[in-house]
Amino acid sequence: MINFDNMKYNETKVKFDSLKDFLEDVDIEPEELQRGVVCSDDWQTKFFLSVIKGVKLPEVFLSEQEGYYSIKDRNGNERLVLFKNIDGLQRITTIQNIMAGKVRLPSSMDDYPELEGMNYPDIQKAYPELARKIKFTDLDFVIYTGLSAQEESYMFRIVLNNGNKMEPQQKRNPIVAEIASHVRRNSRSLRASDCHKVFQISETNGKEHANCFNFVPKKMQFDLEYARILFWIKNGISVSAGNPGLDTMYLDPSFERHLDCLSVLYNKQINLGDEGLKILDKLYDIFGDAKYIQQTDIRTLRSAVLFIFELQKWEKLNGKNEKDLSKLFWKIHDKLMEFTPEMKKAGLKWSTYDGNLSSISVSDNVIKNCEQWQKLIEKEV
Repeated sequence: MINFDNMKYNETKVKFDSLKDFLEDVDIEPEELQRGVVCSDDWQTKFFLSVIKGVKLPEVFLSEQEGYYSIKDRNGNERLVLFKNIDGLQRITTIQNIMAGKVRLPSSMDDYPELEGMNYPDIQKAYPELARKIKFTDLDFVIYTGLSAQEESYMFRIVLNNGNKMEPQQKRNPIVAEIASHVRRNSRSLRASDCHKVFQISETNGKEHANCFNFVPKKMQFDLEYARILFWIKNGISVSAGNPGLDTMYLDPSFERHLDCLSVLYNKQINLGDEGLKILDKLYDIFGDAKYIQQTDIRTLRSAVLFIFELQKWEKLNGKNEKDLSKLFWKIHDKLMEFTPEMKKAGLKWSTYDGNLSSISVSDNVIKNCEQWQKLIEKEV
């Protein structure tokens, strides 16, 4: 129950120069409450300019826990923390970037033309007094005590959202339930070595890239796609996997502590998490060698999921196991995605199969695409 009867708070000021030491005790990216760093370079530049102008910065909100707990930081190092960041990741990260010289002021400014394009190290050299002002700028922290996990989630989603538009999956992510935790753990790499290998993100020369896909996901795209896989396993492909259905799955009381359920897709009692991971393992069998990485986007991921569903049915019916999933998938997938002269003549922009993948939450589209997979698997295997 959300009542905040035990909630108390205090406030403290931390100067930019002392922020690193203060944050040693803070989990700035708790998996259930954060969306990753989403602020743009332009937003960070404007934030830096606000600091120069002496604008009062918005507070950061923390929740003190009952005792220290262990986390992995962004570099995969384990450490003990006492406070959980509820709201303020973008501000914290931007200040860290400013002090590290990663953020520059606008290249054209009427008010401060002498500072155009400068970063903090540039200002230290040219204007030491201004650099001192930046270094000793205060960031206000509000530290709550007595919040339960459900109340922390409510504060993040409702109270402290500041009117920011959140995507449906971003709203589902902080729900305190095993289903939400399972999706977070396996589909989104907030910290090094987290998540299933099919969704892992690497960094080369300071630039992030997905290991198996031709893009880096935004707004929890991998979370959404994996949640949809679990939804289909539980409810079958004939039920719409849109946001209302996903919301219902996340809020199902039976998924608060475990993931045991009856699967309509498999027509048996299962552990939804275990079956979901089996699908992810097969997806990695298809995409893991990165041979086709330039062709692998969200629609390709969805296509492979439907392929796996239909291949599993075929294998069960025929008592066989297909060994080379990648070879078979790409052979048939390329045929389904082919844009023929007849389609072009008919005024279509893409194949019917491809168009269905773009609107995958519509159950009729899923059924039609699965029917195509079924026919071609029977023909090719």
